[in-house]
Amino acid sequence: MINILLFGSSILIHKYFLINQSFKEYKIDSNTLGITFGPTGSLFMYSHGIAAYLEEHFDLDNIIFASNSGGCQPAFFLASGIGMKNALHKWYLPMMNDIIEDKLKHPFLTTAFKRSKRYLGKLINQKIIDNLNGKLFMVITHLPFLLPIIVGEFNDFDDFFYVVQATQYIPFLFGWPCALYNKMFVCDGWLSCKINRPIKNIKWLRLDPFKWNKFKFIDGFGSFYNFHNINYNLELRKLGYQDAKKNHNEFIEFGLKLKKISKI
Repeated sequence: MINILLFGSSILIHKYFLINQSFKEYKIDSNTLGITFGPTGSLFMYSHGIAAYLEEHFDLDNIIFASNSGGCQPAFFLASGIGMKNALHKWYLPMMNDIIEDKLKHPFLTTAFKRSKRYLGKLINQKIIDNLNGKLFMVITHLPFLLPIIVGEFNDFDDFFYVVQATQYIPFLFGWPCALYNKMFVCDGWLSCKINRPIKNIKWLRLDPFKWNKFKFIDGFGSFYNFHNINYNLELRKLGYQDAKKNHNEFIEFGLKLKKISKI
C-alpha cells in the first residue's frame, strides 16, 4: 500500500496507485502477443497505413492492443474488428469532408472531436464496446499530477469516446486546456506515458511514425498544418503501408502469424 500526502490531494494520488496496481496484477497467457500504437501528433494516418498492412497480411484475432494518444485510432479499428478500410471510407473521409464543406478549419481544431464522434457512432454498437474490454487499453494523463491512468474497460459508447478524446487531447490545441473523464481533468496520454505496455507478462511490439526513423518528433507537431489536407494524409497512409511492407520480417520475428492467404 502506498500513501502519499500532497497538499490535501492524497485521495486522488492514492486512487491513481490503486488503478495502476490492478493493471500490473492483470495477467494473461504469456504466449499472447501485444501491439502498442504510440503517439503520432498529426501523423496519425501513417499509423493507419501500418495497421492496414498488418490487417491485410497477419492473423490478429488473438492480439491484445494498447495505445497512446493518436495511436488509439488504428489500435481501436483493429481491436474492434471494424477494420482499416472502414476506418478510411466510413470514418476519416466522411469526417474530413464534413469539416471541409462546413469550412470549419479552426486553427485550434475545436470541432474535430465532435465530428469524429458523429461518424464513429455510426460504426459502433454495444456488442463492439463489450468486446473491447480486455482487448484494448488506452492511457490518459491525469492533471495536474501528470500521472498515467490506463483504461481497459468501457461501459458504453460515450464512456469509450471520452477516453478516445482524452488520450489525444493536446492542451489548448483542441480548445480547452484539458478534457474531462470520470470527473477528473485529463489530457493526452503521451504527457505521462511514452509507450503504453499495460500487461507486464506478455511480449509487446511498438508501432508509430517514429519507429523506423521516417519522422522526427517535431514532425508530429508540424504536420498539424496539414490536418485538413486529405491528399497529404492519404499519402501518409500509403507511406505507412509501404514502410510496414519493407519491415515485414520484423513482424514475423515478433511472432505474428500470416493469414492463410497472404500476398506480399
